[in-house]
Amino acid sequence: MNTQQLTIEASALSDLGLLEEATSAIEKALAVDPSRNVTHIALKIYLRRGLFARAAELADQLLAFTGLTETETHNACLAFNFSGRTRDAYELEKSIKPTTPGQEVITEYGLACRASLLGRYRDALRHILRSFSVGNIPTWNPWRKAFLDSELAPLWENAGSIPISLSFAMRFAGVPFGRIVAENAASLPLRTVDHADLNAMPERFRCLFVVADEVTFQVSPRQEQRQPELFREFVRWQQEVAVGRVAVFQEIGRKVRRMLWEKQPAMAEFQASHGRFGAARQHLLFFLRENCDTTPASIPAIPLLFPLIEEFRTQHAENPEDFRRLVAWECNNNLLGFVEDGYDSLSPANKSSGLAQLALGNCLYRLRRHEEAVRALKDCWNRWPWDETPVMNIVSGLACMGKWEECETIVLHLSPDFLVNGVRKRVLKRIRNRSLSSLWKGIRFNQDVPTPSMGGLYPGGDKAFLAAARGRKEPQRTFSHDFRARVLEGAK
Repeated sequence: MNTQQLTIEASALSDLGLLEEATSAIEKALAVDPSRNVTHIALKIYLRRGLFARAAELADQLLAFTGLTETETHNACLAFNFSGRTRDAYELEKSIKPTTPGQEVITEYGLACRASLLGRYRDALRHILRSFSVGNIPTWNPWRKAFLDSELAPLWENAGSIPISLSFAMRFAGVPFGRIVAENAASLPLRTVDHADLNAMPERFRCLFVVADEVTFQVSPRQEQRQPELFREFVRWQQEVAVGRVAVFQEIGRKVRRMLWEKQPAMAEFQASHGRFGAARQHLLFFLRENCDTTPASIPAIPLLFPLIEEFRTQHAENPEDFRRLVAWECNNNLLGFVEDGYDSLSPANKSSGLAQLALGNCLYRLRRHEEAVRALKDCWNRWPWDETPVMNIVSGLACMGKWEECETIVLHLSPDFLVNGVRKRVLKRIRNRSLSSLWKGIRFNQDVPTPSMGGLYPGGDKAFLAAARGRKEPQRTFSHDFRARVLEGAK
């Protein structure tokens, strides 16, 4: 039997759970041809068997080859980690440059585990939050596993005492804290278990598990049926372990959100000083929306935003309920209802407000009534000539109508205050390529909690705000109702 046949046989035997036979076959292949592929397959088999010293030896041999894939490097990290070479695993994992979101989730999660074991809790927290912010992977659900993972246990024991800075809060504003907490509310589905978790759990539960892949285990359906009471006890134990750790994570989320909420007026003032009045409005709306006790009277004096704040105060004074509905963007819950009745039922000050006109335009746009949407958005633009949002949405509406030349004219004449040059070039390229689906992709505000970068619309905005917060002087700007003419000169 040649090396290729031995390697295929070893992999098949491993997948069938015949690990001793797989080991025999792969060792024969290694003796003949210790190539990169054979070495990697051998590494995976020894990981699955839990023979980590040998797995680490193979990892060292694998690293002698150049051009390793992310998966090969990651498996070498696992071998080092489970063999006790945690620092080697951490340094190697840091060398991985993920090329896909899924790989980024895996890499950052792994780095969090290694840093946690090394006592580098702040680094571990940063890594796990980066992993969470990229997304979830249904096959092993890191949003749940993280709160049972024995390697992350030291992190959750110490995370509550890690100080949260403003820069830290801004960096992780996009982490879906609420969704992750909700994901962990129920005890089922079961959380994924790896080698370290299996060794850390009470011994009586281990008989429930069978091998799932190289490093993970799952409860055997047969054992679940044979030992139902033990299974139910395990489910309760798993949830009891997780619930306290989830509470620590939830409190970190509260701290982040509270710190960012308190800074929203300062961020709004910063944005206005740079001519980003739509972004400033987003900050004020979040400030008003996040705390039900906050009203326009709670907003500190911001001279550049005086007309907008006065408009909010007038709306609130006339009808607080209507104002709250607009601030909370409740129209999104019933687009047609708002278009046909909700808008007209607003009190006069609220109906004539830029906020209501923007809501009407956006609802019409989402209903694909693009001509009506553009008319409503132009009314909003007339009301808020300093705000970039209706202009950007008008461009989207015109694009949907196939009026690409008009789109290009508007974007070309937008002031750098509205659209920084790098973003402008991307938008113009998409307009010229008639890329309707991706017109604002990746550069539209989409974060639950706004920060000055506005999700990529203003690159470097967060860093610039932090510098300003440390005392750097910003250019002075005066408010003008002629702002529209200045920033959109020539655009018709």
